[in-house]
Amino acid sequence: MRKLLLLIVVFLTWTISGQNGEEYVVFENVVITPNPSKIKDFQQHMAEHNKKYHTDDVYGCRVYAIVTGPNTGKFVWSMGPIPWSSIDNRPAQGGHDEHWNTMVMPTLLPEANASYWRSHPEFSNFPRDFKLDKLRLTYYDIKRGMGNFDKIKEIIGRVAKMNKEKYPDDIYGVYTNEFGSTNEGKDVVFVDFFESSAKLGEQDENWISNYNAVNGAGSFDRDIKTWFELTNGSERELWILVPELSGKTAAVKIN
Repeated sequence: MRKLLLLIVVFLTWTISGQNGEEYVVFENVVITPNPSKIKDFQQHMAEHNKKYHTDDVYGCRVYAIVTGPNTGKFVWSMGPIPWSSIDNRPAQGGHDEHWNTMVMPTLLPEANASYWRSHPEFSNFPRDFKLDKLRLTYYDIKRGMGNFDKIKEIIGRVAKMNKEKYPDDIYGVYTNEFGSTNEGKDVVFVDFFESSAKLGEQDENWISNYNAVNGAGSFDRDIKTWFELTNGSERELWILVPELSGKTAAVKIN
């Protein structure tokens, strides 16, 4: 329940679109499916490609195995964070495209799903260096309708205030789908970064009381009711980094 309420903070990002002309960054995520009969070739050529062409800060990539949900058994090729202005200059020469098309593509099934997720550091929390090793993602589908966003903005402010006061050391990221689909229903995502799976079993019995203490008695019940009225549901996935296939390591340095 704590994570559910924490996710409400993502919706504030919809009101911000390049404020002051500042460029923002995105992650390019491509869900791919290896051909079961070519797993060894997939591992070999994917590793070769990423470790040769995708190791730097801008065009570096990580590969994750999806281990829950309907996409279990598939992989995510994730590049970023990268500004949109750099997308057109991504590696293409020096054998990059030829290697991908002739060596990697033949090891994949003819299905893929590419998406671009805008990073919102102003609503995320990265208080220290961490590792992109294990990711818990919760996607939310927002109901269409004029006025829905206005109704939840007040809740967003209360959630952000509570987290800042009570959970300043939590590490999480907030992202919005640049090309969302009403059919897919993945408009925003909250990503929880952790190194030990023991975190999945943690329960915080004080979260609701903390929320009420910061925002007033009864605020949790009131706001969670509004939350459910404005969403169509959610979907969760666990991603596990596959370092041998990735161009970048799990380590993230916070300046």
